[in-house]
Amino acid sequence: AQPHRDVSLLEDHGMYRAECGYCKRLERSAVNAGMWAHVMYSDVYEAMMVRGWRRSGKWLYKPLNKHTCCPSLPIRLPSSTFEYSREF
Repeated sequence: AQPHRDVSLLEDHGMYRAECGYCKRLERSAVNAGMWAHVMYSDVYEAMMVRGWRRSGKWLYKPLNKHTCCPSLPIRLPSSTFEYSREF
């Protein structure tokens, strides 16, 4: 018998339109994929963040850059080596 494995439970909600937080257009011009995380372990969370997903509470969403009004670019940097500077 195999040892017990923790299992994440995510519910796919497909594509949806939402108000854009950047350009503030009147129509719902942002296009995202969304899912609800009933149970999500850290390894799954990390894998989704690396693939461009974002989280707000238990709601996970991924901007669909080919279809949305204001495409986004996720940027990750190691906080342990980050040094703040006002210079660019």
